Amino acid sequence: MPKNRFDTFSCISSPKRDKAAIEREWAKFMSGCSSQLNIRTSMQNSWQRCIEQGVDPLNSNVSYTLGMDQIREYITSDPLFRLVEPVIKKLKQLAPNTGYLVTYCNAAGEMIYYDGDMSLMLKAEDINFSPGSDWSEGSAGTNAIGTALVTGVPKQVFASEHFCQNIHSWTCSAAPIRDPATGKVLGIIDLSGFWTVNDPKSLDAVVEATQDIEKMLYNQLKFERFQLSQYFVELTKRTTLPFAVLDRGGRVIKASQLLFEKGWILPDHRMKHISSERELFPSKMSWEIESSHKMWQFELSPYYYGGMAIGSIVTVLPPDIAFFKYSPDFHQSQSASSPLKKDEEAVETHGVSTKDHFTNRCLIIIRMLSSLIIYKGFLSTQIRRQKECLAMMRVN
Repeated sequence: MPKNRFDTFSCISSPKRDKAAIEREWAKFMSGCSSQLNIRTSMQNSWQRCIEQGVDPLNSNVSYTLGMDQIREYITSDPLFRLVEPVIKKLKQLAPNTGYLVTYCNAAGEMIYYDGDMSLMLKAEDINFSPGSDWSEGSAGTNAIGTALVTGVPKQVFASEHFCQNIHSWTCSAAPIRDPATGKVLGIIDLSGFWTVNDPKSLDAVVEATQDIEKMLYNQLKFERFQLSQYFVELTKRTTLPFAVLDRGGRVIKASQLLFEKGWILPDHRMKHISSERELFPSKMSWEIESSHKMWQFELSPYYYGGMAIGSIVTVLPPDIAFFKYSPDFHQSQSASSPLKKDEEAVETHGVSTKDHFTNRCLIIIRMLSSLIIYKGFLSTQIRRQKECLAMMRVN
């Protein structure tokens, strides 16, 4: 079959004859003959995955995995849908003229939204092609939505190329939406209709829609990186501890020179010992690296802006202060009238030279932060006790 820009179905003779020819190949595959099939390699690979996952090719309908409340939550609260909605509404203008339904599915292949010709929507409900249904490959077999999710690339599936027989009357074109920060698939845009309206250009339209969404996501990412850069500048004024700021994908945006000198920031701008596959949010993490026979401690915490995690802060604790953080008297209450003076005495007590300006300031900052945390806890206790006393007075 002729090659296309994307993985689209190419008509050889006529749609009707092509559908019948693929139907015969489908029947051969289902009878156990999987060699020398005259179908696209991508479709045969998908059929094989469906067999391995135990998908029933004679399955009448896909299942519903989302309720109306969950769908409503997506539509009203999902930040991605706010970007998707205007784009799919624009794409919908194409649907009434070409006989397609426009749909949006989440990263699991569950349908969140669909729109188009009302008569076509009613027919689509016969195969449970409506919001809440699961169109992942493991649930619905080979289809543009599920297969695009598995492969991560745009797909068009024509008629009998669908694994499940009850979908052989349909054609669909879908493309994934990728997060520019992480590279992960966030959702799917799809155009579906009857096989008689199959058009390779429908996949081009879907790809263009996802590219528009990804451009908006990239602009959002640039804004997030700007905020992280600004926060880096603020931190450099507050502390001399080495640290780095990372975006949502774990890419280093700014970092102290020491981290580069130690080789802890790799050429691809990722930090050593942080896997690019690891989900950084929303939990914290810590690790250690040995350098010159000394242990350096690293602590990663999410950074929030506007109520959303947009990156991470990695703080590095040098060997000279790592032990101090965990010393027995670290969390003792501060009663001295001069916390700064007490901190300087503590440095000398632990045998650290006060001439080492870098270490001295780090120790002071950590001690003062600990004092603030303790003082905050003390105030909370006093406020709670006062409330209890007032409650008892009202009762009496």
